[in-house]
Amino acid sequence: MNQNSKKNCNIHSVDYEFICTEKVTVQPIKYSLHHLVLLVACFLFTLPRIGNAASLSEALFTSFHESSNWLQTKLILSSQEKANDKLKSALLPNLDLQATYQNNPQMPQAKSNHFTEMQAIITQPLYDQKAWHTFKGGKIYGSQLQLQHREYWQNFIVQVHQQYIEVLKAKINVETQNVLQKQLKKQFEHIEKKYKYSVATKVELLEARASLSSTNAALLSAQTVYQQVLSLLESLLNQSVTIPEINKFSEGVVSIDALANVIDISLNHDVYALMKYNLSIEIQKLNAELFEKNIDIASSARLPRLNLSYALVNNSIMDSTEGVTSISANWKLFSSGNIKADVQEKEYLYQSELAKLKAEKEFFYSNTQALITNIINDAMIIKSRQQSLKANEASVKALQLSYNEGQRTLTDVLVGQTNLQRAQQDFYVALLDHKHRIVLLAQALARLDVKLVDWLYD
Repeated sequence: MNQNSKKNCNIHSVDYEFICTEKVTVQPIKYSLHHLVLLVACFLFTLPRIGNAASLSEALFTSFHESSNWLQTKLILSSQEKANDKLKSALLPNLDLQATYQNNPQMPQAKSNHFTEMQAIITQPLYDQKAWHTFKGGKIYGSQLQLQHREYWQNFIVQVHQQYIEVLKAKINVETQNVLQKQLKKQFEHIEKKYKYSVATKVELLEARASLSSTNAALLSAQTVYQQVLSLLESLLNQSVTIPEINKFSEGVVSIDALANVIDISLNHDVYALMKYNLSIEIQKLNAELFEKNIDIASSARLPRLNLSYALVNNSIMDSTEGVTSISANWKLFSSGNIKADVQEKEYLYQSELAKLKAEKEFFYSNTQALITNIINDAMIIKSRQQSLKANEASVKALQLSYNEGQRTLTDVLVGQTNLQRAQQDFYVALLDHKHRIVLLAQALARLDVKLVDWLYD
């Protein structure tokens, strides 16, 4: 900005502007390509998003129940229920009907030249260990699928919430960079005016311009990141999501006792006592039971299979109806070591699953213990950052008063405002991290649902 007069000019202490008593001629500003790109980006950033935005909990519920993964797991559960019915049928009685008709005109001595026979056969397995263990294994697998369905739902909430937190952090960064850009722009205009009246040096002017350009680039980068993480969130949910104002989260530190009341689990006991709630451990337990059942299935090949049958036979030639009861046995006495090798293979796989179960329990213990400790410590950390925020607010007010009295420079005030904005950003980031740790702990205890998410952001 070029000005043609510099009479009776002074700095106004409130607006940080030069006030001149003589009219000043201002020449038009020439925009560079960098300025045009920044203006276009800011315009796009402020455009309203298309479609009706939903709250996080609404988006979670609808997107999950419309997802292909949810439909796939439901179909697998239904398929396994039918498979269990099929396995159960191998243990129940079977009824077979047979009819035979034979026409033989070459038998003139017979009373009739045709022959008919009707049979009704009922078969009941008396002893079939393989069928029994296979049926029990199918029930275990069905229970495992139900837990996996619940686990997928909770993993989906965690995934979405993690992305939601990234969006909120990006929005905080945009607001921070926006405030810093305004402050440095004001500082640049102030130094520019001082330079026009030979109060500031050219070096100071160039430094202020470089700082403003750097901040403009940082703001553009922050806005780009915000749009990217928001697009990822909305693509994950397949719909637009309402992003609340950051100042809504000024409160919200959750104590362990408050969380325990919401999820209805006491968190004051030893962490080992909480393992029974973890879905991953329960799924791995069922997986180990399934592999143990495979050992029983392989071992049952050594045992006999007994079936009881009753056949009711009607013969037209004999002109009689007779009932025949029989017991059949099938026993494999020699298999050339095939059964033994199969059993040993299943035993090794079972031991491997037990090792995985042990590792799952160890991970749960360390992870859950760390989450509980961090949630407890979060209260002190957030309180400390809140005190830092209040101290910076008081510092800015004191700097403002000192500047008004001529005891501080504009740079001092802007530095104080920058520190205040950074302290505010640190406070909100700590609060959001705290909320995500609550979500992770609820997931570890299989208590994560939409209601808990609503409670966290209510």
